[in-house]
Amino acid sequence: MQGSDIGLDTPFRGHLVAPVRVPAPRGAGLETLDRLTQRLPRGRLHSFSIIDPASPRLRFFTAIIALAILLVTGVFIISAQAQEPAMDTANQAPTLTIAQPPPPSPVTDIKAIDQPNDAGGAVEVTWQKSPDDGAGLNNVASYTVLRSTSPNGPFDTVGTTTAGMTQFIDGETKDGVDYYYTIATAAMVPSPDGGLKSISTQATASDVVRSSAQWFHMGRINSFIAVILLASSILFYIAKAKGGQELFIRKIAGLEAVDEAVGRATEMGKKIFYVPGIQDMNNVQTIAGVTILGRVAKLAATYDA
Repeated sequence: MQGSDIGLDTPFRGHLVAPVRVPAPRGAGLETLDRLTQRLPRGRLHSFSIIDPASPRLRFFTAIIALAILLVTGVFIISAQAQEPAMDTANQAPTLTIAQPPPPSPVTDIKAIDQPNDAGGAVEVTWQKSPDDGAGLNNVASYTVLRSTSPNGPFDTVGTTTAGMTQFIDGETKDGVDYYYTIATAAMVPSPDGGLKSISTQATASDVVRSSAQWFHMGRINSFIAVILLASSILFYIAKAKGGQELFIRKIAGLEAVDEAVGRATEMGKKIFYVPGIQDMNNVQTIAGVTILGRVAKLAATYDA
């Protein structure tokens, strides 16, 4: 309700967040106050003033009523003050004003940096959460991340986060383009129609930032070092073998068994029957078997089997 008139018996819908004029006879300030407080919604903090120049002691009696209501119900805090009317009319009606909740405090220390260890096209935005997020007014509902190519806007919404979050990744940027970011802190407050509406506070924009691709993923530096060491070892032993130095090669137990079998067949005068496998010749296992067959044939010739 925006500056509307209601009767004393008219029920309130939701929460009043704007000045409301209540017609009442002069001198009926205390009765009006008592009847209004019975119909105000509970669970909220309300403050209002009643203008009635014919009641010089209104402040004192209203303070007594306010204290009593606060002690009994813990619902309302009431402030009343006698003031001179804007117009000197005999039928000046008392005015009830319920203050709208204040907006949440903005976030601070907004920083936007190029997303590290990526292929480009992303910016990481961080901030210090609002003093009213979890403390203070404790009314922060969400954070809206806004982006622009100019520090003065206009800003477009790129995403939202819930209260308590302090980081957002914008994965829809173009590399090499200047961007500026800001955060809108939003809270939900009662609306005149009895529902809820969003109010927000926008913070100062961040410094300029550009997204770009990185050559190296610093999170995989350990794997990079391991590959370098392995490659260096292979090249070292290759160079050592080319230089004629004898290298230790661990023997394979299976090949040792083949040598022993060929030797026993020679001693006993038996034939050597070798099966390279049952697969075709283009099979990897068959090719490996034929390679071993060459060594078997060499041993048989050596032992004159």
